[in-house]
Amino acid sequence: MTKVTDLNHPSHPSSEGYHHRNRRMVDRSEFVIGFPCGTDPASGTWYTIEYAAHISKPRLILPI
Repeated sequence: MTKVTDLNHPSHPSSEGYHHRNRRMVDRSEFVIGFPCGTDPASGTWYTIEYAAHISKPRLILPI
């Protein structure tokens, strides 16, 4: 890691704050590895995996 970024989202901590953080991580990644627990599409993990799919990032999904 070469840089630490404080997102300082105005709604943190909240679901929107976490989603903002996760979108930023995906945007800065070449690929995404997700470890979802269950199939709830409302979970933060699935939200992030679906966001990565939406912007055409390669994904490796390993359910636990």
